Amino acid sequence: MFVILSIFSCSKDASPSGNIGQGGSLARFSIIGNNLYVISGPSLKTFSLTDPLNPELMDEQRVAFDIETLFPLGEFLLIGGQSGMHIFSRDAAGRPEYISVYQHVQACDPVVANDTVAFVTLRTVEGCRFTETNQLEVLDIRDKENPQLIKAYTDFENPAGLALDGNLLFICDLENGFFILDVKNPADVKILHHIEGVNVHDAIARNGLLLLVGPKKLHQWDYSNPAAPRLLSTLVVPD
Repeated sequence: MFVILSIFSCSKDASPSGNIGQGGSLARFSIIGNNLYVISGPSLKTFSLTDPLNPELMDEQRVAFDIETLFPLGEFLLIGGQSGMHIFSRDAAGRPEYISVYQHVQACDPVVANDTVAFVTLRTVEGCRFTETNQLEVLDIRDKENPQLIKAYTDFENPAGLALDGNLLFICDLENGFFILDVKNPADVKILHHIEGVNVHDAIARNGLLLLVGPKKLHQWDYSNPAAPRLLSTLVVPD
């Protein structure tokens, strides 16, 4: 399933810059320009793809033992871990440079963001630590050195992967379906739809098309009219 998402998301027009692949929020790698960034155990590794047939390791930094996900944001990298969200910048050569960490209760932590606000889901299932926290945390990241919690929302059972498109946020809630939220006002997020009857754990949203990954299934939804999202197709992957 993640290969399918990568094929979809790494086309040249998958991001405003034209050269950053748009992966799902649970992705552990990202290609930016001629560099590949990979979460490997507790470390963030940077490979040069100047020669694509012979990737060269150009940098390796230990971040934390519990890091899980990687989200590219312009010149920054947001790394989700079970104890916090780490922020790195990239120098002229693309090497990551540590800026800060936002610490939260111990739980699984995918993240998506725009230039000013980050959205983090915390959940308790699937080996995600010993906590009862299942919520969406909205963070002010205008000051990358000092990210601050704006508000936490507890309307979800097991919020997992998420995707952001403008003022629309999509949250996968595993067996509880998925949510579409209006996040124009981060301090007052509104639930527009809760669609049940599907089991999904990660998402990519782009230009009115939402891809949702579930156990052995890939769902396509049209949200070009946010007031009336509709299912386009479901691909079943055989055993």
